[in-house]
Amino acid sequence: AAAHEPHPAAHPGYTRGGLPPLDNNDDRLVGSTRRSLVPPIILDYAARLKRRCLEGLGTERFKMARRSLIATMEANNEPDSVRSRMVDVLGLEWIGFLSMLDQLVHLEQRWGSIVIS
Repeated sequence: AAAHEPHPAAHPGYTRGGLPPLDNNDDRLVGSTRRSLVPPIILDYAARLKRRCLEGLGTERFKMARRSLIATMEANNEPDSVRSRMVDVLGLEWIGFLSMLDQLVHLEQRWGSIVIS
């Protein structure tokens, strides 16, 4: 009789989707090695978000808004104050880009700056 194989979730390090958990403290995850661990769908999604932001905001406004969003979030501001700050930076005409910028920043924090560089 064949031995019963335990469910994959019983193995240490298993995550849904079969991707290994990302340890941001692992020194091996730098440069191109880290890029190889980022799923292609994440790279594609980040590239499309960035392209859309650059097309709508332009390079300078995109960079300024991204830096400002990161600084505001690092200061642990409440969501209302983040939005208020971003209205000051982007203006009401471009505040709709806040959602895409927020997603890009999240991807960068999760997968590293290699995602949107």
